[in-house]
Amino acid sequence: MGMYWESIGCFDGALKAKPGDQTALADKGVALVRLEQYEDSIQCFDTVLENNPNDLHTICLKGDALTCMDRYEGAIACYDVALKAEPGRTATLFSKGDALLALGRHEEAKACYDKAIAMGGDPRSLPVGKP
Repeated sequence: MGMYWESIGCFDGALKAKPGDQTALADKGVALVRLEQYEDSIQCFDTVLENNPNDLHTICLKGDALTCMDRYEGAIACYDVALKAEPGRTATLFSKGDALLALGRHEEAKACYDKAIAMGGDPRSLPVGKP
């Protein structure tokens, strides 16, 4: 975990040198997820999205952080935004399926998984479980 704390220090340094650096802010959010600092990570992602509301990658990262917090409805809302803009995001379909499954919505989850696999997505290439 120490390397994630170190990386946050680096991201903070980058943000001090170049305030508003969207990449550094999103990457800091990812490191915070790895440290299970989910609320702080969501703040990073929200700041990025304030400046670029169409950043699908960051929308999905926020969904992943919400999933880690068991806030599945919010996560699904994020995934739906990304999928509406880009329906071929197979990793996002798998993530949405996982959130639906956690809510006991098995048929909807299966539909997401089936669609992702039909589009060539490979569930074996995805990380397993919470960070």
